[in-house]
Amino acid sequence: RILLLNKAARAEISRVTREIEKIETALEPDFQAFFVDAMAIPNKKDDFSELKKVLAIPEPEINADPAANAGRRRGGGRRRG
Repeated sequence: RILLLNKAARAEISRVTREIEKIETALEPDFQAFFVDAMAIPNKKDDFSELKKVLAIPEPEINADPAANAGRRRGGGRRRG
């Protein structure tokens, strides 16, 4: 509707679409690995070094003993029952 009824919005949409730059991710050999790592929250491999320069980030709790995590939910809470 906006595109059809608002000339100023139509001009803005036209301008913005001309500025769009398509990036072909398939040309980057490591894109799939980067993408999969980024799906983990927090990022599976990124240490956020740039972000740590401006923000205090707590270190992740790492427990190598899988039994210690038994009964824990994804959110870190304990199951009741």
